[in-house]
Amino acid sequence: MIEEYTDRQRRKKNLIFIDINESDSCDVEVRRKTDLDQVIQVLNSITNEQPIINSTHRLGKKLENKTRPLKVIFQNPDIALNILKRKHLYNGTVRIFSDMTPKQRDYLNQLKLELDRLNSIEGSHEKTIKYINGTPKIIDLHPQKTQTKN
Repeated sequence: MIEEYTDRQRRKKNLIFIDINESDSCDVEVRRKTDLDQVIQVLNSITNEQPIINSTHRLGKKLENKTRPLKVIFQNPDIALNILKRKHLYNGTVRIFSDMTPKQRDYLNQLKLELDRLNSIEGSHEKTIKYINGTPKIIDLHPQKTQTKN
């Protein structure tokens, strides 16, 4: 339990960028600079501030015809949270996610399966997943308005 909490705290300042083009250069520094330049380009379309990036690195083994996710580590968690809140302003192909622990990923995947099941039962897409106080929950897209008495 303490390990999970510690891992979550450590990951709060990380974001995962999907579909950032990967350089073919043999020089590590050229690849890092290319990755950093692309991240900055995406961030410039999200925020006017220049967030401080501590480091970036690719996740997983390099495979042909497949780009690896890019882990971006920011100076503090507030920067990462601000970017997550504003990522809807970006309309390119790159996707941005929080860095989740394996337990968080499992929980989110279970929630997605439950969402699919609920939406297929209802025959429509009236439910979605929304983060409430940092925890993903299934909610109604169009909540019922309560009637007030005059």
